[in-house]
Amino acid sequence: MTGHEDRYVIRNDTFIYALASDGSYQRVFGKGIAALLEKTRETGSVNEACRDLGISYSKAMKIIKRAEQVMQVVLLERRKGGSDREGSKLTHDADVLLSLFFELETENRKAASTNGRKFIDHLEQIRKSQSNNNGRV
Repeated sequence: MTGHEDRYVIRNDTFIYALASDGSYQRVFGKGIAALLEKTRETGSVNEACRDLGISYSKAMKIIKRAEQVMQVVLLERRKGGSDREGSKLTHDADVLLSLFFELETENRKAASTNGRKFIDHLEQIRKSQSNNNGRV
């Protein structure tokens, strides 16, 4: 593989991992950061998002900064706090990534439901077949 195909991987259906400088893959995007970014978009403030989600501001900023560093994408437009309290805004790139992540989650849930139904249907066919053939389980 070349290019982005070997730089990023998807594991556990919706967790995005990126190749870090040490050669390991580090999780950079998943449900946690998606919830944090979505709540920041809603409230206009990382601090308020943290309160709503029950996480510390320092932890949230570590998650965001690490993701930005590893993905090499700016996620937040940081604006000054203080008495003006301008808060934070998602960058256009963060908005796009967040939308695509939610789309990925939705599609994975649909696929899991469809494939899960196929599995269950086949399991029931096997059980009925075994039950009809020998009456034992």
